[in-house]
Amino acid sequence: MTVFHHIISRDSLDKEPLFLDLKADEAIREALSQRFELPAINALEGDVEINAIEGGMKLSGQLRADLVQQCVLTLQPIVVRLDEPFAIYYLADDLPEEDGEAIVDAEHEDVVALIDGKVDVGEALAQTLSLALDPFPRAEDAVLPQGVISEDELKISHRRDNPFSILEKLRDKT
Repeated sequence: MTVFHHIISRDSLDKEPLFLDLKADEAIREALSQRFELPAINALEGDVEINAIEGGMKLSGQLRADLVQQCVLTLQPIVVRLDEPFAIYYLADDLPEEDGEAIVDAEHEDVVALIDGKVDVGEALAQTLSLALDPFPRAEDAVLPQGVISEDELKISHRRDNPFSILEKLRDKT
């Protein structure tokens, strides 16, 4: 459910970019903290540039947030400061192509369907926040329980205990 509304219509945009400074009030931050299962969102704001492009709109800017997450090991609160750039393309049709290749670099930028020619910029910021969160936050002093190994230790043990490592040695001899 969207609680951070700021609707912009494609038809309302000129050739010049539209600049918005959005700031979530306490009620919106509380609703978003519940939505994303966070102990608290103390601040959420975004500087957004909206441009009309062929077939849609482009939102780009900077998201800033101060929030609290829970350590996955100790459950103690972790204060987090996010400062994330973003770029989202809202397109009514398929991606524009040039010489058979998409113009948008989907690896670095999000592409979303433009529905009814409108974009909820507040929801775009909320989703950007969601994607910027660490899915497994750990406090600096958090220690894994005895018998549990970290990902780095697992990678090292797999390199050491690889049953195919002997084949590597045979391949080098031929």
